Amino acid sequence: MNWEPIENLRGAYKARGGDFQPSSFTMFAYAAVQALKEYPAFRSSLKGDDTIRTYDQVNLGVAVALPGDELVIAVVDGACQLSWNEFANKLRERIELARNGTDQAHEGVSVSLTNMQAHGIRDAVAVVVPPAIATVFLGEPYWGVDPAPTDQPKFQRCANLGITFDHRIINGVGAAQFQNRIKQCVETISELITLE
Repeated sequence: MNWEPIENLRGAYKARGGDFQPSSFTMFAYAAVQALKEYPAFRSSLKGDDTIRTYDQVNLGVAVALPGDELVIAVVDGACQLSWNEFANKLRERIELARNGTDQAHEGVSVSLTNMQAHGIRDAVAVVVPPAIATVFLGEPYWGVDPAPTDQPKFQRCANLGITFDHRIINGVGAAQFQNRIKQCVETISELITLE
């Protein structure tokens, strides 16, 4: 996906200064939440072998690494009901809680995000940890070729987006549509987040 809209918005926050300095990942997470609002299958969990429960709200999980290769999940409950500023502040608070060793995972967390940008990983296949039904992977930014047809190749900042999902609830086409919606939200992030 085109990562330049995220980098441009992050640059605008830096240039403006002030205490509110959300990361590029926080902006990506907000874009993912907007997509999750539209895809109820990704707000679902499997109870037993044949009962699907769909949640009205988005309870977003974020994988947080701890020393010793330990992993906990930070959770923003009701993420779809928060404004941009509320979401960014809540996510930062929940990640800090996770970094202090508090695992916040619960059965209502259907999707988790994993961010490998700081580790130089461009592509990976994430694992789904039940009761979640999907994990969304974000890779490091890189220079790639703009796919728009032109006489001369044009380079742009890109980031790879991957998704692993539970086939008992979601199939490939639905997952592709959801993934494309996240991509669209990232590429139009300035419509979702207004620099105040």
